[in-house]
Amino acid sequence: MTIPHFRVSLLITSFVALLLTGCSLREANISRSFPRGDSAWPWVLRGDVWTGDMRGAESGLGGDAEKWARMSPQRVWLGVYDHKTRAPERVVIRAFAYPTVEDAERAYRDNLPILPDRFDAGDQGTWTPDGVMFRWRRMVFEIFGVTTEGAAAQAAYVCGQLEERLTAELVTNPR
Repeated sequence: MTIPHFRVSLLITSFVALLLTGCSLREANISRSFPRGDSAWPWVLRGDVWTGDMRGAESGLGGDAEKWARMSPQRVWLGVYDHKTRAPERVVIRAFAYPTVEDAERAYRDNLPILPDRFDAGDQGTWTPDGVMFRWRRMVFEIFGVTTEGAAAQAAYVCGQLEERLTAELVTNPR
């Protein structure tokens, strides 16, 4: 019994498409959404994005660890960006995934500055003294500059690069 040529071609094409789609879906995750290479120029990601649970993130969060731990995020991502020509300057991205949208809203509200000034990102966003913070579905992102002139503006720039790479599906089901 022979199989007509077009059926074999169709089967092979379908199989290849399935493989490519499956691979690309598995690769999409929050860590890979952090800007890489020259995409946030002059900011360059230092090493890899760290991800883990809150207990593991405490040392990387520094003095803020306790306030974020009270809100019980399920998972945390941390990325540090160095300025290409001004070595001591850096921008930090912190991302927190919560069990529900309501938990993320509560975490966002509990961390708002005293006089919040709206920043257009995600579902809710605000400027902070040294950067920006936004909530998108089940996630809260905090991006801030350290020893950076114009820290908030630099953080907003890196935020824009991050937001371009995020998808609604990723912030609904963070991985």
